Amino acid sequence: MSVEKIAQIVKPDTILAWQRKLAAQKFDGSKKRKPVGRPRVDKDLEDWVVQMAKENRSWGYDRIAGALADLGYEISDQNVGNILKRRGIPRAPDRKKMTTWREFIRTHMDVLWATDFFSTEVWTLGGLVTFYVL
Repeated sequence: MSVEKIAQIVKPDTILAWQRKLAAQKFDGSKKRKPVGRPRVDKDLEDWVVQMAKENRSWGYDRIAGALADLGYEISDQNVGNILKRRGIPRAPDRKKMTTWREFIRTHMDVLWATDFFSTEVWTLGGLVTFYVL
């Protein structure tokens, strides 16, 4: 399509606006700009954070970050908080309120396994009484 035909279809102001826009794009430096802010945390690390928060309801941001540091991952407590907020997981005090029976038994299994259950019958002034002892 020739310039004469385009000039018949659009107004001169439109052509000048197009030219200004193209010139601005050419010299705006966008190709040399670096992305703003820190790079996003790796997806695998995010999954670790979420898994630790779900499995350890009483752990706060600092403790999760510390546990990951022990495993060789470097992440700040603020990043842990941001990840959990993005995934819709509440803060530790709110997570602690939602302990299920499965979690309770899993965390106390060592103690429950070692507990002795027995009963004994004892004569009292009121008669024969059965005591159940843990």
